[in-house]
Amino acid sequence: MEIDILKNNTLKEKNKNYIHSFDGLRAIAVILVILYHLSPHIFSGGYLAVIIFLVLSGYLVTDNFIKEIDTNIQIDILKFWKRRLIKLYTPLLPLLTIVSLMILFFFDNMLNGYVGNLFSTLFGINNIYQIVNGLSYFESHGNFNPFTHLWSLGLEMQFYLIWPIVIAVLYGTFKIKGKKLAIIIFFLSFLSSLLMFLLYKPNIDLSRIYYGTDTRAFGFLIGAFFAVLFPRKKVFDLEITKAKKIILDIFSILIFLVIVYTSIVLDSQFSFVYKFGMYLYSILVGILLILILIKNNIMNKFLSLSLFEMIGQRSYSLYLWQYTVMIFISSKFAWSKISNLALFIIELIISIIIAEISYRFFENKRNYLKYIDKNDNLVNKNIAISVFILSAFIIFSTSITSLSNKHNEINDLKSRIAQIEKAKNNNTNEDKITLKEEKIKENKEKIDVENLNITFIGDSVMLCAQEDIKNKFKNSNIDAKVSRQYWDLPKVLENLKKNNNIKDIVVIHLGTNYSINKKEFTESLKSIGNKKIFLINCIVTNSWEGQVNKTLKEISDEMDNVNLIDWYGFAKGKKELFYQDATHPNVEGAKEYTNLLKKDLEKYLNN
Repeated sequence: MEIDILKNNTLKEKNKNYIHSFDGLRAIAVILVILYHLSPHIFSGGYLAVIIFLVLSGYLVTDNFIKEIDTNIQIDILKFWKRRLIKLYTPLLPLLTIVSLMILFFFDNMLNGYVGNLFSTLFGINNIYQIVNGLSYFESHGNFNPFTHLWSLGLEMQFYLIWPIVIAVLYGTFKIKGKKLAIIIFFLSFLSSLLMFLLYKPNIDLSRIYYGTDTRAFGFLIGAFFAVLFPRKKVFDLEITKAKKIILDIFSILIFLVIVYTSIVLDSQFSFVYKFGMYLYSILVGILLILILIKNNIMNKFLSLSLFEMIGQRSYSLYLWQYTVMIFISSKFAWSKISNLALFIIELIISIIIAEISYRFFENKRNYLKYIDKNDNLVNKNIAISVFILSAFIIFSTSITSLSNKHNEINDLKSRIAQIEKAKNNNTNEDKITLKEEKIKENKEKIDVENLNITFIGDSVMLCAQEDIKNKFKNSNIDAKVSRQYWDLPKVLENLKKNNNIKDIVVIHLGTNYSINKKEFTESLKSIGNKKIFLINCIVTNSWEGQVNKTLKEISDEMDNVNLIDWYGFAKGKKELFYQDATHPNVEGAKEYTNLLKKDLEKYLNN
């Protein structure tokens, strides 16, 4: 009886200290991240919500460390690392095993880069691996990598490795406490954000500053800063007057709305994001954390609703599985004309189901089958060892297959693009000399489009067909580049104008890498003048395909000098014309792409 009473008292104390509103905030964060993964062109700021997880981690970990030092004089770092490893890896290892099995038997197109992504995730350095290999978080179309989102897990593991040592030295050894410690932490956070600011340059690969441990540390550090100034116990015990409560309620609502709004609209292309934008976002999250700790705060009550709490408790499993499920389904339906909405719903439902299974089996210990008892001791070591051996065998088998699969289509595509770019750089000067200005004569004679001077502007899709375009249109000037976005067009046009390389006919193929802003794109087209402009619509496995093609159609209908070349209508679903990514034309596809250009140019110019 006494034991039961003690257990009940312990449970009550644990429940009393449990922060239900933090689960609600996790729920908001994971919902925003999922929406971004599913529809980045609509929820274009969803990537920011990862910062919510970082700030939460920084706050909770630092608050616990300080409490532990005050109680026990020191931090048991080894015990902390052990707890973190169990919490992170218990759901992660099944994910890596199942993903490896799926890739091995059903998705061999994902074997490219598998080993590096897998083992960098296992050792907590996935973010560093992606920096070294230039794997952009924002330009991953056609790159079916189910581990891309695990960069943040690497960042978190590195924080858990380093931060307890820092706190133990500053707070435990040198006795730097209170405001002095907060100032040091805030200064470190500012340095991290300043480094992001200094490294950012327009039109560069953002991998270094987006994934960098040093440039993203401010998220954790801002959480730590607020933990030092406002430990949870201190905030719990605050007694607030009715007037102050109303003010804080309004303030917390406004901050929450600003966070959600920016998490929807703040596109990753805006320079403000990297010029202290993320830093300010982190500070807002930190302030909100403190406000929702206050008893009876309106946002505390809102975020403590059972629905939010339930989603928040499953946020880790949802984060692990949703992107992976999306990648598998996107690959499976790459050749289908299924609507984006239907695909969105399918991916969401399957993600929720698998995340729930993961949570019940690998996070919620009360339902952890028979492998773990109430004291977290292994009951059946033979079963656990067998499962571990099976996982290791699957991962090892997939790794060997990946290493021996060097001549798959994705590698062929990369090699081909690299060769084209190299040839383009070598022939740049020669191309400029051979180009001659030739006006289009408005007469009844049939125009020979193959001999006209035409400017082609595009991304990697056009780059794949560059040699065929050169051979077909002998006087063409081609400016195509990998990962080019629509917002790069003004600068491209400016450079072409300087070299007098904008001809009377301009063919543009953009939109493969992201959605297109109609107003901005139209302004760029108007800057070309009254020249004949041809827009090529896109085929891409991402959700913005429909938005891009609709926008290009509207622009071509509204502008008299603009016509649309329907690459989507001609080639969508024709597997024989594409590489496995269902986006880039292969050798045969490049020929058909060029033939379509010739056919449509003749049709429009001779009418």
